[in-house]
Amino acid sequence: MKYIISVIICSFLVVGCLESKGEKQHMQMKKQDVEVYYTCPMHPQIKEKKEGKCPICGMQLTKVVVDHSHEDTDGQKMDMSDSTMDEEIVAKVKLRKSQLKHFKADVFSVTKMKMQKKIRLLGTVLKAEDKESNIPARIPGRVEKVFVQSAGFLIKKGDPVVKIYSPRLLSSGDEYLIARKNYFSNKKNKQFKELYEQSIQRMRQWGILSFQLESWAKKNKIPREIIIYSPVTGIVEKKNAIKGKYFKEGQSFFNLVDLSTLWVELDVYEHDSALVKI
Repeated sequence: MKYIISVIICSFLVVGCLESKGEKQHMQMKKQDVEVYYTCPMHPQIKEKKEGKCPICGMQLTKVVVDHSHEDTDGQKMDMSDSTMDEEIVAKVKLRKSQLKHFKADVFSVTKMKMQKKIRLLGTVLKAEDKESNIPARIPGRVEKVFVQSAGFLIKKGDPVVKIYSPRLLSSGDEYLIARKNYFSNKKNKQFKELYEQSIQRMRQWGILSFQLESWAKKNKIPREIIIYSPVTGIVEKKNAIKGKYFKEGQSFFNLVDLSTLWVELDVYEHDSALVKI
């Protein structure tokens, strides 16, 4: 009787050892089926065993868990279909409870379609360099009044920008009046005609407009302070003109930029570069 009991107890021990050994093997196989690594969202070729930062861009690595339990020996997905489904399961996705709230699966028939991907990029708006200009001092003088308030002010072609006092401009204005008077008193005289045309050309090169010359001729007098009008349209990028400041020939009263044409520089990630076109 003792012998029989001993045999039964030994049998249970052997079976128990076999079951525990099988469970351990199953757990080991299950652990081997799950691959865990850390990768960079911007550089998916990076695969690290521990947490850290991407060696390329310095971003924090993201944990990735891959379950290979449904792959066969050739690395292909096994057929998980049952009697109720004709389709083959090609992949499985594991979601956390927090993710299930935002996950809405949809099933549709396979059709030909054009795939689209919206990409949001960060960019910087820049001015076009070929649209830059300025309003220069074409003759030496002192600024007596500034019509432009500050940078960012829109100036249109023909708008008054500054009023200047320039002795050289005043003397040339007197020469213009004399040349005009001589020409109209004797239009047949070629010398008077040449002097008159030269005086007009000189005044226009210095930024004096035709209606100003006509006004001076009617009054037969040159104003002490002369208004300079803008030859271009643009937004003031830098204001240099200040009341009482002296300007030499060639110095800029205002730096302007035309914002009707702009450049945009965008930062595109490497994996999106092939999807972006102008």
